[in-house]
Amino acid sequence: MIEWIKYESRLPESHVLHLVSGGLWIGFGMHQIDTNDRVYRWFGVDGEPITDVTHFAIINYPGK
Repeated sequence: MIEWIKYESRLPESHVLHLVSGGLWIGFGMHQIDTNDRVYRWFGVDGEPITDVTHFAIINYPGK
């Protein structure tokens, strides 16, 4: 079972791949600094910003 965490209630570890969701979609993203605005945002694996993230989940790989 995936343990979803509300994004605004807890900040995720930065520069680590997470599952992210906006409610109707799920993807992979990293929470990292936007060098243009100097604020943290979600970015996809392609380096593009992800908007409307409401929840994230920590990825637990087997053996960790």
